[in-house]
Amino acid sequence: MAGYTRQSSYTDGDVINAADSNNEFNQILAAFVNTSGHKHDGTAAEGPVIGLIGDPGVATPLNKVVVDDTNNRVGLFLDAGGAGSSVEQIRFQDGVIVPVTDNDIDLGTSSLEFKNAFFDGTVTTDAIVVAGTIGHDDDTDLLTLADGIVTVAGEISTTTLDIGGTNVTATAAELNIMDGDTSATSTTVADADRVVFNDGGTMKQVAVTDLAAYFDDEITAMPNLTSVGTLTTLTVDNVIINGTTIGHTDDTDLITLADGIATVAGEVSMTTLDIGGTNVTATAAELNIMDGVTATTAELNIMDGVTATTAELNLMDGVTATTAEINILDGDTSATSTTLADADRVIVNDGGTMKQVALTDFETYFESVIDTLDTSVFTSQTAETTVASDDLVLIFDASASAFRKMTRANFTAGLATSSALLELADDTSPQLGANLDTNSHNILIDDAHFIADESGNEQIIFQTTSSAVNQFDITNAASGSGPTLSSTGDDTNVDLNLVPKGSGVVQIDGSNGVAIQSGSISIKNSGAQSYVDFYCESSNAHYARLQAPAHSAFSGNITLTMPATTDTLVGRTTTDTLTNKTLTSPTISAPAVTGTATFGGASGVSISQGAISIKNGGTQSYVDFYCESSNAHYARLQAPAHASFSGNITLTLPATTDTLAGIAATQTLTNKTLTSPTINGGSLSSAVTATTQSAGTSDTTIATTAFAQTAASNEAVALAIALG
Repeated sequence: MAGYTRQSSYTDGDVINAADSNNEFNQILAAFVNTSGHKHDGTAAEGPVIGLIGDPGVATPLNKVVVDDTNNRVGLFLDAGGAGSSVEQIRFQDGVIVPVTDNDIDLGTSSLEFKNAFFDGTVTTDAIVVAGTIGHDDDTDLLTLADGIVTVAGEISTTTLDIGGTNVTATAAELNIMDGDTSATSTTVADADRVVFNDGGTMKQVAVTDLAAYFDDEITAMPNLTSVGTLTTLTVDNVIINGTTIGHTDDTDLITLADGIATVAGEVSMTTLDIGGTNVTATAAELNIMDGVTATTAELNIMDGVTATTAELNLMDGVTATTAEINILDGDTSATSTTLADADRVIVNDGGTMKQVALTDFETYFESVIDTLDTSVFTSQTAETTVASDDLVLIFDASASAFRKMTRANFTAGLATSSALLELADDTSPQLGANLDTNSHNILIDDAHFIADESGNEQIIFQTTSSAVNQFDITNAASGSGPTLSSTGDDTNVDLNLVPKGSGVVQIDGSNGVAIQSGSISIKNSGAQSYVDFYCESSNAHYARLQAPAHSAFSGNITLTMPATTDTLVGRTTTDTLTNKTLTSPTISAPAVTGTATFGGASGVSISQGAISIKNGGTQSYVDFYCESSNAHYARLQAPAHASFSGNITLTLPATTDTLAGIAATQTLTNKTLTSPTINGGSLSSAVTATTQSAGTSDTTIATTAFAQTAASNEAVALAIALG
């Protein structure tokens, strides 16, 4: 790149040839060639580094790129929205490109999109919208997104699969079984095993016992077997069915069937005998005991299921009990309403002997059992944390001298108040019948909850601080003293914070008392001037009172600003020494000034003992002496202009009462001696005493000579005086 280097240096009188100018201009042209001109890299002849690129042709560009070397970053500024103000949009800094304002800059638009993006790291975004596919370097269209559906052209690997808000807990192996897997595992099927079943469109696991019951019904009823035709004889593995008989190849009419009865012409061998739906549990030996019993069939039928011996059964011969009475012992489910009395009896198996026992014996027994119930009857039960209205409680009914069960709803309804024994959490409007004694315990209140008045309005809201160690103490007081609100806690020094809300204030002693808020204390009163007393350090023996003026002294509210340094305030009538004070338009009565007093700063008026210095800010200093008539006119005593000075001068006033003479004023000078005067024109109205100048001296002696009062005489006198 070509920079600019000066080719020639000239001095006065040099001859400048065309080649000299051409060389100089050629260097300038080369420096500005668009392909090889100067680089602006800050090196010699290459121009400075450009720190700002902006709108062409304007002194203050709105659209610009600024290199911020202080913060080591480059900022892009734009006239955002054409509002005429330059707003920084994006910053390029160490390792990051960031927008200046959060959630403000878009990357592309809906119509102008970037092509491809490559990231080696994590992309974090609030939301992502993909119009097409999402993939991997090796599988670019792995995911295809459409409205309401994601299509995966591959495999999904996940820790937890959630479908419609429900986690799928089945393993991959379990799900693969549903995919027509042809492999099988030998398993012993048990009643608790389950089979996946489509129940009218809903997939369920069904116990194999349910399937067994279903198939048993289907096989028994054979609902799908509508006809097998007419069979003369059906032989199945040596079983012959022929008409009304079923038999064996060796005994073809073993069983004869008729309406409601099967006759066995032989012996029945079985594991269990079921009569009328009830299994016969007696053994063959026990049934053989019946052989030779003299009781009638009707009498024996009464004993259906009895395990008594032959001798015991023989006792029944001639029993007077009715069939209905004996049937009661056979699990009869019918019942009769009866009022029980102490003399009533209950049949009891007393160690193998059947007896009738009086109800009073039962009462004695149950009372002893209830009296000796140990706590395990209750503690061994499952704990319940909530009580529903239909849950049961055990009570003792005093009127019936018996235990009764009762629902919680009925139990609480019968109390003195319906909520007397409810949990407080269930009672939405609990009330106390007397004072609440905490019995040396505390009341715990959740964070941001409150104590309310009887209308439910908040009175005190409690806020929780984690690991709190400091708190309020509220102490009442006896007659003559006030109660105390104090800060206490684990810390040695604990502040007492009273914080109003918003622009509210901390009000003490009512609306005419003291109001405190952030940065402000207002002290009002009920008819006397407000004040603050500052007491001395010695047992509060004296105070200095800061007090508001009387109402009549005000013309409006005022503000007194304290000094910004450590100092002592000045009273209006106190004797004080003021240092470095500026008095604006003061009225000073008979001041006694020591040292130097300065008015108007360094270029103002300085007064010290025996001297007054009047300086200025660029104009001739002066003193105005006003006339006696309403200050209508003044005579100004003014310093000469700077150009007239050759050094500082001193003008000494006369030592007698007199009037000063001016240069241009018409005045009569009396008893004046003029030293080397020059008199131009004018007239002499009286005698002039003149002397001639002695040879070799500069003194002028004026002799007493009488001149006529003519112009010629005056001119002659003037010439004589001028010539000496």
